Amino acid sequence: RAALGAVELALRDSGILEDAQQRDKWRTIDGHIDLDWVGGPYAWEVVRELLHFAENPDTGTIEPGELLTGINALGELNAVWLDGVRVRFRPFRPIGLTPGRIAMWRHPDKDEQHGDAIGEQLA
Repeated sequence: RAALGAVELALRDSGILEDAQQRDKWRTIDGHIDLDWVGGPYAWEVVRELLHFAENPDTGTIEPGELLTGINALGELNAVWLDGVRVRFRPFRPIGLTPGRIAMWRHPDKDEQHGDAIGEQLA
């Protein structure tokens, strides 16, 4: 519950799911958590937003280095791990973030580094 609470607070504070509709969360059989929504951002956009959010030590929600990424079988960012609990993001019919919203949270110098690292993982 603590992991879900921390992720939910980070999602709320970051505002990443403001345009999402029909949000739902449920616990999987193996004890992890899935978050679903219609419209809104892609799963990888949510993961990237949470990673940037967690880098800020002043948030008080998630400590830097505490959040790990989760990748599905296709090599796509779709989850975060916190305290041994996976929180997987499952958007239905995502529309992605607006260009203005992307520019608001994007860190070009760090994104290039993250993009290179993700590309190396996929290769």
